Amino acid sequence: MSESLKFKETLREKQAVPIGVDIGYCDYEEALRAFQEFMQLPETIVEASRFKLREQDKSLFGAFERRVGSASPEARGLAQDNKDIFHFGSLTRQVMEYRLGKNLPAEAKWFLSTAEDIYWAGLRSTKEAFELLDTEKMGLVGIHFDERANLNHHLRFIAYYPREGDILATPHYDRSVGTVAMAESKPGLWIEVDEKKQYVENRKPDEGLFFLGAGWDKLPDRYRHGNYDLRPTMHGVDQIDSESDQGGVMRWAIILFSNPIELDTVPLPEETRPHRAFGQEVFAAM
Repeated sequence: MSESLKFKETLREKQAVPIGVDIGYCDYEEALRAFQEFMQLPETIVEASRFKLREQDKSLFGAFERRVGSASPEARGLAQDNKDIFHFGSLTRQVMEYRLGKNLPAEAKWFLSTAEDIYWAGLRSTKEAFELLDTEKMGLVGIHFDERANLNHHLRFIAYYPREGDILATPHYDRSVGTVAMAESKPGLWIEVDEKKQYVENRKPDEGLFFLGAGWDKLPDRYRHGNYDLRPTMHGVDQIDSESDQGGVMRWAIILFSNPIELDTVPLPEETRPHRAFGQEVFAAM
């Protein structure tokens, strides 16, 4: 069986495929330490990271969300989605250096440098995964990885804070066309396989986990030619233990989301969380 057929078969049966990433665990650890320091900088510094590739775009790069979890210790656990999120993109470092110049703090420079290394390593691996999908050469790779364009890939740094119950992220499909779960500080990520939860365990430090998001179904048919039977992956994050770090964070994660450069494939909210109305009950027996 060819590498491409094996990749597709695994994605079809297991809903996710391990892919190699040319970066080490120590690089992730350093990036997460840098992210923690970066998020403690004044709001004016962090807010300078916000930008869109195009005015009509729905997705922001930069300080995407600062939820209740980071506001005060008393508020932690009260928000439905209690987390801090930062979206790093191919232009993030340049945008912040241009806007802040000599006022760019050392903590920000450290974070931008470590994030950039992970971003490009993840992008190279993601492109290889898309090449394995695009065996019919229908342009799937080209619309995502044109080196002459502003790339629409988000490297997400996320800090989960405590919330009620044992769920950190409710069941959902990602908004992306493709996702790579690159690193996390604790277990808890699960994917749905044959209508059952399957926890992601024993992953190698230099491996990411590739799967499809709801944006896959939004692509024009010609880009999915030969892959119409591949489906987005339902997944979520459970709180495995009650230990938190000094900042009250229950879990850290780094995730790469890939989207086309020009096409609008952003799904509607109800397409990413089809069970939201009755959420946990649907997955109670999983």
